[in-house]
Amino acid sequence: MVRRSDRRHRLLAVAVALVVLATGCGDDDDGETGSDATTTSAAAATTTTPSTEDDEVDDQEPARTGQSDAAVADLAARLDVDPADVGVVSVEAVTWSDASLGCPQPGMMYPQVLTEGVRIILEVDGRQYRYHGGATGDPSLCGRPEEPHSIG
Repeated sequence: MVRRSDRRHRLLAVAVALVVLATGCGDDDDGETGSDATTTSAAAATTTTPSTEDDEVDDQEPARTGQSDAAVADLAARLDVDPADVGVVSVEAVTWSDASLGCPQPGMMYPQVLTEGVRIILEVDGRQYRYHGGATGDPSLCGRPEEPHSIG
């Protein structure tokens, strides 16, 4: 039987390895982006939309990931709305300051270890909802969100 801490260490090691591999992608030495127009962080979520010639990408929704799709489905079910009515405001790879993933529950104690994860901000009818998650798995709606240790 694999202990929970061993499993977390392996997941963290895999996430770190993927981040190291992903850092080789993106900007070349001459400042131009690589041939891949969309760069996705392997740590699970920051998605960059390529710029257009007129640089009018501010109105575009961030590209969805598996984790953001899960968050959209969850919020749509909670609010009893069509998933198409749920807007994705942002999807960011973050480092949480502890294992609560920025959403501590009253009376609970959490390991004080930096934890790679994702912060997803969704919007329905002008109201924003924050979903926090780890590097893998489905994120959860966070009622009292805390800021991450670092972003990106």
